[in-house]
Amino acid sequence: LAAPEGETVAETGYAQLHGDPDSDAEVWHQQTYPDTCAVVSQEFILETYLERDFSEEELALEAISKGYYFPGIGTYPEHVGNLLEDYGIEVERSDGNTMEDIADKLSNNQKIIVGIDANEIWAPSGEEQLKDLLVMPEANHAVMVTGYDDSTETVYLNDPGHPDGNGLKVNKEDFENAWNDSCNFMVIFGPFSDLDCYFFMI
Repeated sequence: LAAPEGETVAETGYAQLHGDPDSDAEVWHQQTYPDTCAVVSQEFILETYLERDFSEEELALEAISKGYYFPGIGTYPEHVGNLLEDYGIEVERSDGNTMEDIADKLSNNQKIIVGIDANEIWAPSGEEQLKDLLVMPEANHAVMVTGYDDSTETVYLNDPGHPDGNGLKVNKEDFENAWNDSCNFMVIFGPFSDLDCYFFMI
């Protein structure tokens, strides 16, 4: 179900599955190293759009040589998408996004990488929420968002850090709690925009 011409999905209020999580799941694999989630998330998108296989090892070495990825630390958000740009794919980096933004981008067949607190996805609990309030939010992971179902409020992820991350289903509330920790950072196609939030994605 598509929104009428000239209207966004958010404006119509139609419930639907945005994106194609089944197709995107075909490029998923678990990351080999503990801090290459941003590299592997970019690998998913490269393989989808360029229709060729890439090696995590080779992309990681390329990212190291160019100063995009720091072994033992991870990837700064301003460098997420650099590998895509190097292969001719223009990206947009922004924060302060909403679920409506995700739904609209997915409905336009765009691919998305977001920064999250992995703990709030893998083992959501009140303790994690309390830590956000008492200490500070911690975004420590990058994933590819492959789908969002309005009717069930389910977010689909290609999560390279989880052994069952192939089309991982997460409820909207848990996803938003995890995503909020990165100031709702995401990378999509489009012009570059400045960032107000800084963190590592490992």
